[in-house]
Amino acid sequence: MKFKVCGLFDKENIFNVIQLNPDYIGHIFCEKSVRYVKDDTPQVDNSKKYNLVTQGSTVTTDKGVFFISIGIGKLQIGSNNYFIISLLSPIGSVMKGLSKNETFTFRGIKYSIKNIE
Repeated sequence: MKFKVCGLFDKENIFNVIQLNPDYIGHIFCEKSVRYVKDDTPQVDNSKKYNLVTQGSTVTTDKGVFFISIGIGKLQIGSNNYFIISLLSPIGSVMKGLSKNETFTFRGIKYSIKNIE
């Protein structure tokens, strides 16, 4: 699955969306548009690799897959469930800074981190 955000023109919003690590960001380069991007636009770095649980990482555990961004909740795509959480959420703050093969306990349930992307 690819993640694309379109129509951003405010530099601060563009930087905030980049923290979500999208695959693409669409910009308007037509000067007559109210969403015209006037400044140099930041670039999305899809090559970023994560070794620790941090903003933008995808964490696969033995209990499910977590995407660390903004707190949206559970997202079902096909038969797969993804938990879109913030680092400031209760479980996000427990996971923050952990690495692959580490374990953590949240609300009495033990989780094992299998992979971080």
